Parts: sequence; C-alpha cells; structure tokens
Amino acid sequence: MKIIQLALLLSTIIPLCQTAGAQQSPVLTLQDCIKLARQQGPEHLRDRWDLDRSHYNLNQARAPFEPNANLDLTLPTYNESNRSVEDPSFINRVRLEDIDFRYRGALNVSQRVPHIGNFSIEADAERRNFISNRQADFVDYRGDMTFRYNRQIFTEPREEINLKSAELNFANARSRFHRRELDLENRIVQAYYNLVQSVRQLTIEEQRRKQSKASFDQAQRKFEIGLIAETEALSLKVALLEADAQYDRAATNIERQRDRLRDLLGMNPVEALEVDTEVDDTRYNIDKSRAIAAALRHRLDLHEADIAEEISELNLKSTKQNNGLRATVNASVGLRGQGDEIEEVSSTFERNLWNVNVQVQMPLIDGGDRRAQIGQARIDLERSKHDRKNLRRTITLDVRDALRNLSEAERQIELNRERLEVAERNYSLESSRFDLGIADSQNLLDAQASLTSASINALDAVITYQLQLMGLRLATMADLNDLVEK
Repeated sequence: MKIIQLALLLSTIIPLCQTAGAQQSPVLTLQDCIKLARQQGPEHLRDRWDLDRSHYNLNQARAPFEPNANLDLTLPTYNESNRSVEDPSFINRVRLEDIDFRYRGALNVSQRVPHIGNFSIEADAERRNFISNRQADFVDYRGDMTFRYNRQIFTEPREEINLKSAELNFANARSRFHRRELDLENRIVQAYYNLVQSVRQLTIEEQRRKQSKASFDQAQRKFEIGLIAETEALSLKVALLEADAQYDRAATNIERQRDRLRDLLGMNPVEALEVDTEVDDTRYNIDKSRAIAAALRHRLDLHEADIAEEISELNLKSTKQNNGLRATVNASVGLRGQGDEIEEVSSTFERNLWNVNVQVQMPLIDGGDRRAQIGQARIDLERSKHDRKNLRRTITLDVRDALRNLSEAERQIELNRERLEVAERNYSLESSRFDLGIADSQNLLDAQASLTSASINALDAVITYQLQLMGLRLATMADLNDLVEK
C-alpha cells in the first residue's frame, strides 16, 4: 500500500517539476532579443570598447586646456664632506668637515586658453641647513617663481588642431557605433525570423505528416478490401516516409537557427531559447518623399561623410601650417626671494628675470616636398567632397529600391493568401473524392504538396515583409512611424 502511495506521489510531483522547469525559459520577443544583444552581445561589447577608447582619446586632447599641475619633491638631500686643505696663514693642513641638508620642492602649473596662448607658473622653493667646523652655521630659505607665456602668431597651435581632430574622430566613432547598432539589429531581426520561420514550418510539416498518415491508413484499408491497387497504397506510403523525413529536417533546422541566434545574443550554447512565433502583420503606408527626406537627415554614413570632409579640411590646414611660415612669441618674468626665515621669502620677492623673444621658422628650399604634401591633402579634401556628393545620390536610390521591395512584399502577402485558400479547398476536395473512391492517390498527393507549399509560401511572404521593413529602416535610419503618410 505504501509503495502505491509513493508511486502516486511521484506521479504528481514529476509533472509539477517539469512545468516549473519549463517556466524557467521565458519566451523572447523580437524586442527582447534586440535588448539582450545590446546588453551582452559579443560584437556590441567590442563596439562599445572602441567607442570608449575614442572618448579617452578626446579627453587626452582636452587635457592641455585644463589646469595641469606637477609637484617634484626632494626630501631631504644629505651631503657630508671631509677634506684637508692647505692653510696659507698657518702653513699647515686644515681639516674641513661640512654637513649640508637640503629640502627642495618644485611646482609647475600650466593651462592653455584657446585662441590666446599657453600660460604657466613655475615655483621652486628650497631650505638649506649648513653645519661646518670652520664656518658659521646657517639656515637659508629661497623661493623662485617664474611666469611664462607663449603663443603662435601666424598659425593655429598644434594642441588646438589636435583637439578639433579628436572631437571629429569621436563624433565619427559615435556615429559608427550607432550604425553598428542598427546593423546588429538587422542581423538579430533576420536570425529571429529565421528561427520563427523554422518553428512555424515544423508545424506545417507536422500537419503534412498527419495528413499523409491518415491518407496512407485509408489507402491501406482500401487495398486490403480490393478497392485500389497496391501501387497506390505504396505511393502513399512513400509520401508518408518523405513527410517524416521533411519533419525531421525541419526539426534539425530549428536547432541550427536557434544556435545562430544564441551566438548573436551572447548566450550559452546549451541555454534554453524560446521565441514568440507570432509575426506582426502591421502594414505601413510609406510616403516616398518623407522617406527620402528622412534618410538625408538621419543616415549616419552621410553624417560620417560630413565629418570626413571636415577632417580633410583640417588636415589640409595643418599641412599648410607645418610647411609654411611659423612664428612663436615667448615671454617670461622671474621673481626671487631669500632670507633666514621662511616669512622673509615672500617679503623680499624682486624681479630677477625679464625675457621676450620671437622665434620664426621659414622653409626655403625643400625639393618639392612641401608642395607634394599640400597637393596630397588638397586631393584628399576634393575626394571627400566627391564621395559625399555621390553618397547623397546613393541614399536616394537605396530608399527608392527599399520602397519597391516593400511594395512587392506586400503584394506577395495577398497573393499567397489567395493561393493558400485555393490549396486548402483543393486538398479538401481531393481528400473527399479519394474517400469516395472517385480520385486516385496521385491527385491527393499533388493536392497535399500544393497545400504544404502554399502554407510555407504564405508564411514566407509575411516574414519577408517584416524583413523588408527592416531594410527600409536601414535605408533611412529613421523610425517607421515618421515615414507614414499623414
């Protein structure tokens, strides 16, 4: 009796455990997959690292325009010297014993102001404690402060050019990152719908297998009572075997498509993955002029072409500066204070340095190297302008082609729905005729094959429409709701 009760208890617990295990793998929608790929997808993580690296390069280029300070300390310096020297007054040797303690610190603060120049302050302080057996001991404090200024006269400073270049490169990297995000979304959409298509096709193949099994069983009974020839029953048996093989092939393809989606999402190869197999059937009435205008506003590659043109202009400017007349003005003022007490240093500050100079560099003969560099930079700029102009024309063609593909996909949906309805009626008719014995097995097989093909084509048409919507998004890089006629 206890064994029977235990068996009943296990039979109750096991289904509950299976149900709980099934609930651990939630069904993912398309938006869930896109969000997951942006969180942990391997390709997205690499793109994020590239963007972060470009941002650090921008921060490095901004550094000269922020306060910079460096401190150098020497704590302490001990120097002891023992030596013998000739004393002319006593005509004998005298031994000198000197001990020198030095504490030194240096502080350098600098900052570059855009379009004005670079300012810096150098401060140096020292404390010296001198002890000797032949000289008077003393403690001395000294402080030096130097103010410096320099500015390029005819050219733009290299730091400012580097900052502009870093800002353009970061803008380019950010644009490229968002474009890679959209490209990743496109691949997620394709992999997702390939999996959905495989799952739905398995259902179609299962229906075909059930139909083949019912037809074969009926044909087998008719053959046993002599209503049909053996060849008709055998042909239906072959059709059943083909349906079984097609079903197994569809099941294998599901796992293949699931692995591809897992790889894009950054999931473990053995992790459970289930997706929502319902396909959105929303139609969009796209306005062509709005789509083209949106593409010219939102296309990131066009934005990158604009940045490339600005970078080429900057490179041409930098090349001209590096190969032309350059002049720099430098000015410095120095102050010094000294005393026996630390308070006396600031009170005794006096100017001990004043310096102004202008440095001029002028190329004379270079064998044509300067003209060659400037010519190359100018050609790069013209090519950037030409590429940008061609890209605008290409974008217009891409949008027009995407709209044509979308329109064709929408027509295919309606066409394949009509074909599916006809195939269903034809199969129902041929199945009834076969049951009544007024149609042979070949007609039934043809109707069954037509129904399966029509079901798959109807599914493909709906999925193709969704893929063409994604193609339109790639062509415009805009939200679909912004392209609809109003």
